[in-house]
Amino acid sequence: MNLGTLFFRSAQLFPKKVAVIQDDYQLTYSVLKERALLFAGKLKAEGITPGDKVVLLMDNDYRFAECFFGTLLAGAIILPLNIKLGQSTLQYICDHSEAKIIFCSPDFQEISQKLIHDCPQLAKAVVLDERKNYHTWLHSGEPLSPIYENKADDFGVLMYTSGSTGKPKGCMLSHGGKWWMIRTTARSYWINEKDVSLIVGPLYHANALWSCFFPVLYEGGTIVIMKGFEARATLKAIDKYRPTYTSGTPAMFSKMLAQKDLLEVLDQTSIQFLCVGSAPVSEELLKEMQEVWNCDLLEGYGLTEGGIVSCVPRWGVKKLGSIGLPFKEGEIKIIDTETEKECPTGQIGELWVKNPALLKGYLKQPDVYVQKMNNGWLKTGDLVHADEQGYLYFKGRKDDMINCGGENVYPKEVETLLLMHEGVAQVAVVPAKHKVKGEAPVAWVVLHKEKNINEQELKEFSLQNGPAYAHPRRIFFIDALPMTGSKKINTQKLVTETKERLPEGL
Repeated sequence: MNLGTLFFRSAQLFPKKVAVIQDDYQLTYSVLKERALLFAGKLKAEGITPGDKVVLLMDNDYRFAECFFGTLLAGAIILPLNIKLGQSTLQYICDHSEAKIIFCSPDFQEISQKLIHDCPQLAKAVVLDERKNYHTWLHSGEPLSPIYENKADDFGVLMYTSGSTGKPKGCMLSHGGKWWMIRTTARSYWINEKDVSLIVGPLYHANALWSCFFPVLYEGGTIVIMKGFEARATLKAIDKYRPTYTSGTPAMFSKMLAQKDLLEVLDQTSIQFLCVGSAPVSEELLKEMQEVWNCDLLEGYGLTEGGIVSCVPRWGVKKLGSIGLPFKEGEIKIIDTETEKECPTGQIGELWVKNPALLKGYLKQPDVYVQKMNNGWLKTGDLVHADEQGYLYFKGRKDDMINCGGENVYPKEVETLLLMHEGVAQVAVVPAKHKVKGEAPVAWVVLHKEKNINEQELKEFSLQNGPAYAHPRRIFFIDALPMTGSKKINTQKLVTETKERLPEGL
């Protein structure tokens, strides 16, 4: 059940096939297996024992695979870090996890050395330079034998949440839970050895890992890794490498669609489907994606603590705007936030999930785990409703719901309404204090370049096409919405900016 052996069957079936591509680097399955076992052997030689934490602080890199799988093969626990985090947060995570060794890209060598200085238990940093130190380090030992044997329920992957409401929490994920999720994803996406995935999102984030990295290596396909996301470079990579699919957030696809000149001349026909998630998606964006790429669109839903939960199926009815059907072997409930009883069809409530991929707990925070769980069910904090066929629709975070004079306003509904206006390219809705209503929605809008629209016009549009209580009381125009490191809209930054612009409220 060791997750580090995920690609071993592929290595046996297709040893000479290219597994990983990045720029001019190519690794076959046999070479990837050899390097992962060398990595595991070197970890053991460095004194890393089963249960020790190994940190990855790196850009998207072709060596991510050998580092990730090699750590697990040695029985250690892998901890991929968000490279966008500040020094103090990185230090907190390394201290809290009691990490022993760190592998970093050259750009993060200075940060890693400071972490070693400030974290007594962090003994060493290995820099993944081009062909010098890391190459020498890797090939100076012997391949691990035998592979560490573990049970399905053993803790193997540690991923810290963003910590937007406090200190980051360490989600403890099991080998068996990830195996289940990867097999389920591969089956749901219809992945096989002919597939090529283009990885443009950060590999420290679940979107790229669960959607593009794991299932393709499991099935014997090829992954193409880009160092990071840039809209024009991504379109050129599709033209060059001919991937069958890629995955990203709504903001990433919006930026790609804005590159009209490249879309007219580059070949995008290799794309068979696109996965979009990690944030609410407007129907308008989905329609434009479908028009440009003429492919299946798989909007889905998942979370670090609960794995991948639902997806629009490739084999059945497609409903734009839906996050799809729950995966087989997984269970869901939609719970009324006031009564804690199950909601009838169509009513919005909090999504509770139960599946083999649920976290084992939060590292050193059992009290937080108890708060999130209810008799084996994970309370996600996300609001959804289901239609008569069981398709789910995401409505926003429970904490994001705006109580406007007793009426519940869901940011996604206001965003979807404003996106119906031909001049609106992107929008994010956040709450602001209201002297009479308590709070009310405020919108931050990015316009299409050729459009010139004022605030009053958009207000009138929303009043004409939606309920009066839900219309945005103020609309601020912005050149680009702020993004987090995982390419989601940074709503916390917009909330802060709203308070600064409206210190007295509405």
